[in-house]
Amino acid sequence: MKFKTSLIVLALLSLPVIASAQTTDTTPPTTPGGFLAVPTFNTTSNIAGYDGVQLSWNASSDNGGVLGYKLKRVLTSNLASSSQDLPDAAIIADISGTSFWDASAAGHTQYTYSVVAYDADGNASTASRVTILTPYGKGARIKTMADSSVYNFNTKSGKLQKNGKDTQLKGALGTELSGPMTVEANNPKNTVTYYQVDFDNGPDGYIDAANLIGAELASVQNPRLAIESMQTILANLETRLRAILAKIEELRTALTAAAAASQ
Repeated sequence: MKFKTSLIVLALLSLPVIASAQTTDTTPPTTPGGFLAVPTFNTTSNIAGYDGVQLSWNASSDNGGVLGYKLKRVLTSNLASSSQDLPDAAIIADISGTSFWDASAAGHTQYTYSVVAYDADGNASTASRVTILTPYGKGARIKTMADSSVYNFNTKSGKLQKNGKDTQLKGALGTELSGPMTVEANNPKNTVTYYQVDFDNGPDGYIDAANLIGAELASVQNPRLAIESMQTILANLETRLRAILAKIEELRTALTAAAAASQ
């Protein structure tokens, strides 16, 4: 019995070994291009206002196919690294598409976003980044630049009405609840824009936008913040220009190929 068992073992060992070679994909997807961040506004109610940030980018390509995209967001003032992929930021979305609406982005706040493409083998692209300063919106901290009358919104007439003799003094701090709301002034050719504000002290209501400023800005004379805002605008313009140039290049390539094919 032992002799037969030994023969069987020897026979099995002598069989040719068939190895299945598996190649590991280490090629990452291309970087998502044309990354844009645009503020969105709610227009479905009488009081329209900022309600989030719409993010979009061009699809990446990969030899085995792109599985998805990971989005990160961080307050620009809290950036702890210059790395494109924002290693210290939390992931706010992991999706398969090329757009995302960030409804949690507060008003009048500067954010930096990054997007990374990845494939089924865990390879990740380099990140694209974009920075945006959101407009006034729900949750934004604002203050009065002058003594300001406080108005109520009359739901029956759909108009604003004076809230008695209520006034907020210059420098009053509050949190925006809604806006902007644009109404006709005494002269039909003129309109006035208002924001609804929950003030820290005193009466709450609607205030003329001309008398308000973001509390984060503290002063329009602050040169550092003015430069940061301009840098944000320029960065957004650069992103848009890059996207336009990329489309022009695609069109030029297509026209060149069509001309060559017709010869």
